[in-house]
Amino acid sequence: MTASLEVPSAAAVAWPADVSMIWQRLTELVAECVALRAELTAVHQRVAVLEAANEQLREASAATSVDVVDDRRQPADPARRSAIAGIIGLAAGMALMPQIAGAASGDPVKAGNSNTCNGTTRITTSSGTGLHGKTTVTGGAAYGIHGESLSANGAGVYGVNMSTGTGAIGIIGQSISTTGVGVYGVNSITAGVTIGVRGRTNSPNGTSVKGEAFATQGSATGVSGESMAPGGYGVFGYAKANSGVNYGVYGQTLSPDGWAVHAQGRLRVTGRSFLHAPNTPPQLGPLPNSTISFWHDPAASSGAPNGLLVVQVKTSAGTVRRANIALSLA
Repeated sequence: MTASLEVPSAAAVAWPADVSMIWQRLTELVAECVALRAELTAVHQRVAVLEAANEQLREASAATSVDVVDDRRQPADPARRSAIAGIIGLAAGMALMPQIAGAASGDPVKAGNSNTCNGTTRITTSSGTGLHGKTTVTGGAAYGIHGESLSANGAGVYGVNMSTGTGAIGIIGQSISTTGVGVYGVNSITAGVTIGVRGRTNSPNGTSVKGEAFATQGSATGVSGESMAPGGYGVFGYAKANSGVNYGVYGQTLSPDGWAVHAQGRLRVTGRSFLHAPNTPPQLGPLPNSTISFWHDPAASSGAPNGLLVVQVKTSAGTVRRANIALSLA
């Protein structure tokens, strides 16, 4: 038989100031009673398990008592002795084992306990969120939802969006911190060809990993790569197809004043290199000082019937110098 104690909330009654501490203590005692009731229920479950094991032990002992008389004529059965020892060990283990909630499929999931089962726990809702996890801890490695997998082909967290509509997303990570991270991937192994975050697509027009910066001001970055290794790469692009016009790294800009690829520091190119020579000169305004540019002037003249290659240098002082190179037939 169980009893319940219902206490009205502090907001429902205008208590005098001299009894506020008593009310607070009474609230704490109610919470302790609820916790003790849960512990008492767990103790009753343990007692029931021990009683069942004790009954099996008594039955096995009764069967063994016949063998005691027979031992004067033949040795006792070793298999029976092993069974008795196993029952004793099982009873001792059950007495020491912590209670696990939901030990079989169909059992209820109990908050605050470890819940195990031999099947899939599925939550389906016709509106709102199927499963919502939240932690109010303000420090340390606290997680709203934590997933683990022991399978080499499995995943700790797996998200699928079954919609075929535009913009369907499998997993969304969001942070409201000014220095936070929406999605953070870590591979803690210190050896091997490990990967922190990997994207994959099977569409011929798909993109494995895409970064977007929606800010219309400042120097927002779509994708940023960093490396701390002395021989590492901040960003590494690898086109593995052995045919076709593919690109290890491809940059494009829609701004007439922008740069598809900008290298701050030394630029190194190995292998055969090709630079596109446009037919018009660049605008001088957007060009910073200490830059070199070139273009092809196809206009034929008496001195250059095949056109000119014009090389333009904007010095550190902003002065522009040009040199014309007459082109000949290949």
